[in-house]
Order: sequence, then structure tokens, then C-alpha cells
Amino acid sequence: MAKRDIKMYLAVEESKCTGCRVCELTCSVEHYKVYNPKRSRIQVRRDNTPGSYNIFVCNSCDGYPCKEACPKDAIELIKTGNGNMKAFIDKDACTNCGLCAKVCPYNAVIRDPLKNFLVCDMCGGDFKCVEECPTGALFLKEIS
Repeated sequence: MAKRDIKMYLAVEESKCTGCRVCELTCSVEHYKVYNPKRSRIQVRRDNTPGSYNIFVCNSCDGYPCKEACPKDAIELIKTGNGNMKAFIDKDACTNCGLCAKVCPYNAVIRDPLKNFLVCDMCGGDFKCVEECPTGALFLKEIS
């Protein structure tokens, strides 16, 4: 996948999420050509409130604790369109130690069934999950 100059970011409005998990299926198909939500870089989980869901996806947070925690420097920061940074996991350098997942404040570093660690790569700027979200719970915002 070619990394592009990304000028938008994935935003979430959890109150619109119905828990359909289309975003998870879209992600797994886009990256692995399988319908398997456990291989998705976005996760939808039921909240304690009936009918309420939480969406976990990388927010490229300040300080990048995932990158700081990685002992093998397997997390690369790519500059987006406005100079902000986005974290990507280099699967060849990653030893699957899990330290990045432990320090992620958004629970957005996902361990898939093959024991790889995944983080949203924004589909290179195509944001497939946003295209397929039937309720508008996922949408794009311009990086300011």
C-alpha cells in the first residue's frame, strides 16, 4: 500500500453506532481479503449501557506512547498533509512483544488472531470504513 499525503482524519460519533460492525468487516476485507472482525484495525465493542457501543481506532495521540514503548523502533511516524504525524507498525520489524498495545490510551493497537499487532493505517487515505458505515458514526474531518 502506498502511503499518501493524508489531509483528513477518521472521526467517530459513537452515539450513532448501532454495533453493526460493518466497519470491522470492511477493514478485514480491505487488508486481508477475509470477513473476520478479529483481523480489523478498528474495533466495535458493546458498552455497559444497552444499545451503546465504543469504537476503538488509532487517534494518533500526542507523544505517541506506542512508538516510545517499542523496543525495536517498529513504529514509524508518517507526516500527514498538514505536518501532523500518523503511527504505522512495520510488521517486519515488530517482534509482537505487545508493549505498544499496553501503553495505548485508546486501546487502539489491536492484536489479531495471527498474533500480529495492528493499528489503523487509514487505508492510505481512502478510509474504506467511512465509505461503508451505514449510520455516519465514522466520518472524516480535515486536519487543522
